[in-house]
Amino acid sequence: LADYDPLNVQAITWLQTSTWQPTEGDPNTTYYLLERYALASLYFSTNGASSWAQSDNWVSPDQPVCNWFAKGTNDCSGPLTNLNLGANGLQGSLPPVIFALTALTYLDLSANQLTGRIPETIGNLGENNMQELKLQANLLTGSIPASIANLKSLEWLYLQDNQLTGSIPALPFIDFACYLDDNCFQDVSNAASGNCRVHDNCI
Repeated sequence: LADYDPLNVQAITWLQTSTWQPTEGDPNTTYYLLERYALASLYFSTNGASSWAQSDNWVSPDQPVCNWFAKGTNDCSGPLTNLNLGANGLQGSLPPVIFALTALTYLDLSANQLTGRIPETIGNLGENNMQELKLQANLLTGSIPASIANLKSLEWLYLQDNQLTGSIPALPFIDFACYLDDNCFQDVSNAASGNCRVHDNCI
């Protein structure tokens, strides 16, 4: 977890008391523990106990994360591939470690009250799996990390309706839909090459 400092003390403490364990010999054991820590960090960093609209089974010490509330369904036969917490009352900043979940193909944290910058670790989602990333309709600030260009399998990117600034990074490989409307970018010159729509930019 050295790449994801500072560590979330609440999540670490919870993980140490968690009773759920992967099946002995499961090749994904290390990843499952990272998954539990990352999701617990998201919960504690975004006021899960007080502001989430639904949080059934979240940080239950004896439940696998596939049984924690998320919109849609998840298969418990392997790591999470879909996480949908859109419009669920998340308030606070994104923990960098959430982007360590490289098995995800779909991540929706849209229409919440997420604040602060998008962590540079977003590029750690990798180039093989992530296909749809939805962070629109939040209160995110700062620039889009250049590391987002690492997501070579991305097909849909939604970052519209935030408070993002700076330059749009070069995304030359992208053959997908990219929505960056309603932000405050100073430089939108890379938008066309990345198939990115930038309507109602405040600059």
